[in-house]
Amino acid sequence: MITHTYQLRTAKYHRSLKGILLVVFCISVTSSTVIAQDTSQEQAKKESLPPVVSLSGARDPLKDLEKPLITAQEVSEFRPKQSDYVQALRAGETTGRSREIITEGIEVRLYVMTLPEQIENINTLRQTFQRELVNYAGANQINPRQKRKFREMVLTETLRVLKELLENQLDVRMTAATMAGQLNIVEEDRRTQTPAEPFKPSLQFLNDILRDQNQHQAVKILAVHGIMRILGRDDILKFPRNEKLQTAELLEKELQKEKTFFWYQQKLIQGLRSTQMDVDRSGAPFVVQILAKVIGDPNRDPRVRAEAAYAISRVPIPANVNLGMLAWQVAKAAEGLAMEYNKAPEQAHWINSFLKIYGAFQPLKRGKEEGLIFMTTQAAYSAHQAKVKEAYDLTVIIVKAIWDNNGGVKLAPNKLVPLSDWLKANDPGQTALYPGGPTASQLNAKDQTAATGGP
Repeated sequence: MITHTYQLRTAKYHRSLKGILLVVFCISVTSSTVIAQDTSQEQAKKESLPPVVSLSGARDPLKDLEKPLITAQEVSEFRPKQSDYVQALRAGETTGRSREIITEGIEVRLYVMTLPEQIENINTLRQTFQRELVNYAGANQINPRQKRKFREMVLTETLRVLKELLENQLDVRMTAATMAGQLNIVEEDRRTQTPAEPFKPSLQFLNDILRDQNQHQAVKILAVHGIMRILGRDDILKFPRNEKLQTAELLEKELQKEKTFFWYQQKLIQGLRSTQMDVDRSGAPFVVQILAKVIGDPNRDPRVRAEAAYAISRVPIPANVNLGMLAWQVAKAAEGLAMEYNKAPEQAHWINSFLKIYGAFQPLKRGKEEGLIFMTTQAAYSAHQAKVKEAYDLTVIIVKAIWDNNGGVKLAPNKLVPLSDWLKANDPGQTALYPGGPTASQLNAKDQTAATGGP
C-alpha cells in the first residue's frame, strides 16, 4: 500500500497538480463570466480563438435588462458637489447636512452603474467608490467611537442602495453582491497591524440574496464568497451561534437543490465549512448529513461530490457520527468518479477532483492535522480506525493510478476490482450515520443518471 508520504513526496506531482488546478480555475471563470460579454466582444473573442474552440450558450436575458435608477443629467448636476461629498466623508461628522450630502453622493456613485452606457465601466466605478470608502470615510475623525459611528452610518446607507441594485441588470447585481461582501467597519492598517473588520450587517444582506428564489445563481455565488469572508473573521466579529447557525441552515437548504450550477454547489459546500457548525437546534449533525448525502449522490456533478468529500473531515463532526460509514461513502464516491473518469478521462477537472477525494482522508498541506485518517487517531473516533484505513488504502490506489498518468488515460479494469469488492463486502446498509439519523441505504438510494449542473 502506498503511504501519505509517498503520495506527496515529489515536486513533480505538485507542479503538475498546480498547473491543472489553474486550468480548472480558468475554465470555471470562463463558464461564469462568458455571459458578461456583449455581442461585439463575444464575436471578437470567437475570431481570436483556435478553430477547435467555440463559445456557445444563450445570452442571459438579464444582460439586456435596462433599468436606470438615475439620468445622465442628474449625474452631471452632482459634479459640482463632489468636493463637498468627499469633504463630508473625510470629516466623519453625523450632522444633518453631512448625512444629506453623503446620502446623495452614495446614491449617485452607485446608481450611475445602472446606466446602460456605463455597464462596460462598472468595475472602474466600483473600484472608485470602494477606494473613497477606504481612504476617506472618517479619515479626519480623531475620536475612535465617533469614527466607528460615522462609518456605520455610511455603510448602512451603502447597503440600502446596494439592495436596490439587486433588481437590476446582471452585472449590476453581481457588483452589488461583491461590494456588500467587501465592506469593512474598520479598514486594514498594516502600519499598526490592524486587521480589517467586516461590516456585520453585510452578513444578513448576503443571506437575503440566498433566500431570494428569483435571484441569479451568479449573484448567489458572489454572496457566498462574501459570507465566507465575513465568517472567516470570527476572531474579530464573534457572531452569536444563532446567527451563524441561521447562515449554515440557509446554505444547507440551498445545497439540497440538486439542479443548480455545479460551481454554486461547490461554493455552498465551502460556505458550510466556513460556518464551522456542528449540530442544528435538535442536536442533529446537519452539516455532516448533507455532505454525506451529496457524496453519495451519483446524479451530482463529480466536482461537487469531490468538494463534499474534501469538506467532510474539515467540519465539526460529533463523536456519535459513524466515521467508518463516512469513509465508505467517500470510497464509494471514488468508485463512481473513477467510472465517470473512464468515460471522459481527458476532462481537465479530474486531477483536482481526485485530489479532493484524497484530501478527505489526508491533509493536503504539510503540518496540517486534518482528514479522516488523522481523526481516527483521536479517542472519540478510534473505534473506526480500521474501517477508515481500509477505505483509504483501496481508494488511494485509484487516485495514484490517475495521478501517475496526469489524467487522460483510462483506468485498467483490474484497478477498480479491489475497491468494488471491498465496497460490496462492507456495505453499511441499514447502519445509521448517527443515532436516529439516516441509514447508508437512505443516503445512497438514488440510481445514477446523467450528472447535472454544468459542463
